[in-house]
Amino acid sequence: GLYAQTARYPAASRGYPRGVLLVLVGLGLVQLLIEFRGVLLNRNRAVVGRRESVSIRQLLITALLCIGYVASMNGLGYFVSTVLFILLVLIHFGEKRIRTLLLLPLGLVMFIGLFFTITLRVPMPRGLLF
Repeated sequence: GLYAQTARYPAASRGYPRGVLLVLVGLGLVQLLIEFRGVLLNRNRAVVGRRESVSIRQLLITALLCIGYVASMNGLGYFVSTVLFILLVLIHFGEKRIRTLLLLPLGLVMFIGLFFTITLRVPMPRGLLF
């Protein structure tokens, strides 16, 4: 994964990306525990603040979509896998407007892709198509 990829960095440069990665994983686990605690306390429904409640089923499907996204990155590359991921997440959470389903994933991926490739000069993961 990402942590293993930092082994290729010079020893002095490994600490920061590894630290950021560990903090993000830790925060993600805390959020997951908060959601599960809310689910257990509210009989299969988690209410966070004033948001609409989230079922265990929605939580698991979202987690599977995230796992599928990461797994598809090497084969499909950043651009294709990210467009598909955003599209599937939008559909999963009930978005029905065709305009939003088309423009949001494409626009977001183009913006992020251009920002990283042109501004930061960071290569994006390539796949079979792009």
